[in-house]
Amino acid sequence: MVTLASGVFAACVVGVIGGGIWAALIALGSSLLVSLLNRKLSRWRVPDFFATATSSFLITAIALAFAVFHAPISPGAIVTGGILLLLPSGRLVSAVQDAINGFPVTAAGRFLSVFLTFGAIVSGIAVASVFGALFTDQRQNLLQSSDLVPPPLALILILVLFATVLIGIAEQALAKLLLPTAVTGLIGYLVLYFSMQHAACSMQLVIGPRLAPAIAAVAVGIVARLIALRLGAPQLVVAVPSILFLLTGLSMFRAMFALTVATESSLDGVVGLFNALVVILGVAAGMVLGDNSARPLKRGNVSAEARRNRRR
Repeated sequence: MVTLASGVFAACVVGVIGGGIWAALIALGSSLLVSLLNRKLSRWRVPDFFATATSSFLITAIALAFAVFHAPISPGAIVTGGILLLLPSGRLVSAVQDAINGFPVTAAGRFLSVFLTFGAIVSGIAVASVFGALFTDQRQNLLQSSDLVPPPLALILILVLFATVLIGIAEQALAKLLLPTAVTGLIGYLVLYFSMQHAACSMQLVIGPRLAPAIAAVAVGIVARLIALRLGAPQLVVAVPSILFLLTGLSMFRAMFALTVATESSLDGVVGLFNALVVILGVAAGMVLGDNSARPLKRGNVSAEARRNRRR
């Protein structure tokens, strides 16, 4: 059930960004293969770094293989759907929380773990990109996203709602938390969407692609705190699945491909990778800000995180 939920989630992500039905099916298949691979690697006790690098390599290699044979897909969309569940979102948010709340030692340890995981994902994408470039002369075409046409907003919202439920299933959340988590993710995506739309229509309010996800993460943090207190669950259980649609898998793929393969645009790759990391850290910080902003609204309740912090 968990494996199937992960695969269908990847397909939903591809659908949200406009990758098309074929890219969604390929993302579904590659995610199922990655789940089976991870089971085998865990039995062999392969360290998490190498397991994550192998998973991101497999996802990217499958996407580029179809692109080399001129399949009507965008490899970036497939990679985006595949690597979102590999991102250490929960550990990153916990690290930011510890750093802000005054626990530098645990924050440092978690940040080290987070950046090692990011390094594994990036290295897997980079190695697969190098191998993929050996079989095609149209390297720049692999970075194009002109064929990504997002579906209507109503369909996007349905996919986001369904995919967030699937994330909860994949992370083995309690059944009573699935629907509230999905609603929280939907609210976060709506804030992201309307922030970007308002920025595009207004010259006075400048909200770029790096600030909008952080604003949406603040909304997710507030809603997740209120729901978690209401249901007696840790805030991260609700919040972490809800922010995955705010992260930047597509930007990471483009940046690493440009950095390792398309040498004429390697500087763009460095800038793109930096921007992706800024967005990810901004989302984590925004969610922590929303969490702390919502705490005065529920002074009578004592959360699991608060009890844990007092024991430290």
